[in-house]
Amino acid sequence: MGSSMPGALNPSYSHGLSHTPEYKTWQHVKDRCLNRDCKAYGNYGGRGIKVYGPWVSNFKDFYDYLGPKPSPAHSIERIDNNGNYEPGNVIWATDLVQTRNRRVFKTSRSQVCGVRRYRNKWMARISLEGKEVYLGLHSSLEEAMAVRKAAELRYWKQMR
Repeated sequence: MGSSMPGALNPSYSHGLSHTPEYKTWQHVKDRCLNRDCKAYGNYGGRGIKVYGPWVSNFKDFYDYLGPKPSPAHSIERIDNNGNYEPGNVIWATDLVQTRNRRVFKTSRSQVCGVRRYRNKWMARISLEGKEVYLGLHSSLEEAMAVRKAAELRYWKQMR
């Protein structure tokens, strides 16, 4: 009997959680980091983001670390966007938290999230509930950064 049962070779069968949102999250994490055919691979595995070794083949370890999703509004978040999916760098987070934790792209001239060069000015924007809010064009990078920071304090504090 032993190894002829599906669960003997794959520990994911024995936990009874394979139809849960947490299991789907685990599959998506692995897919975007390990599957070169995944659309998101370039933003994850393609730029060096890895999945903690024991989690690659063992959903139960992944689940035991993160626990159940607190709500349907939560999804997995890497605290350090350039870091791996590993203990100490992943949490369940809402879209609001994730919006605040976006990486600055290498091509960004400002190196500030939500501030970019537009013609001969600096444009500031902020994301609120999935929509971009325009914060104006500014003469200097410092001015655009200050406007962006003020908007973060104003809008994101209200949304808590």
